[in-house]
Amino acid sequence: TAGVSSMHSLASVLELFSPSSKVGSHNRNLFDSAGRVAWGCICESRKVVELAASVYVKKKNQFKEQFEIEESNDKMLKMELSSGEEGIVDEASDANGDENDKKAPNDGRSKLAAEERNNERKWKEVQLAYASILKAAFSNDSNYLLLKRDLISKIRLEYELWCPLCEAFAPNPFADFNDEVAKLPGDVSAFPHPVGNHHMQVCLESRRKMQMQTLGFVPKFDSIASVI
Repeated sequence: TAGVSSMHSLASVLELFSPSSKVGSHNRNLFDSAGRVAWGCICESRKVVELAASVYVKKKNQFKEQFEIEESNDKMLKMELSSGEEGIVDEASDANGDENDKKAPNDGRSKLAAEERNNERKWKEVQLAYASILKAAFSNDSNYLLLKRDLISKIRLEYELWCPLCEAFAPNPFADFNDEVAKLPGDVSAFPHPVGNHHMQVCLESRRKMQMQTLGFVPKFDSIASVI
């Protein structure tokens, strides 16, 4: 929670940064120092996202295994009840036993489902905070005084994977196909350098694919005036 809060604060700073018009070229060293601090904060945010991605994937796989175990236990229980190997007890005992047997697995699955939703919610919060940092970094023209253009280009490339409607980043198309964590946001080690227009198109295609899978359509964010 503290990490997400700090990320939102960084996004606000990058979004509102506006140097005074009185600042001259002789203060370039001041911008250089501030730029190193800003870039360091962005890198630290990426570390937070990478760690959150690793935790998210680990828990997601654990929940998947636990759901499979619950499903297997339910099938075994139904087979035992239908086989009649447990012997006949009085009707009241059988009714109470059946009710307790059915209740326990359901309670287990409900708890797992709640924990799974909580894991998804936390991961979504981290992605929202990270996306706000990326957008603020490249959309504020004043940040070109702080960050080099090649760094901003890479930030813009990563932001191309973000979909505000899905509230998620599309898989990193430059990462290893079999590495699930590397395909999540935060890890830019596989990103190309320098960034070209064709790289933007690759990220755009990855985002469109995710939107089709999640939303069932590819949204257009053009203004109404441009469409009319």
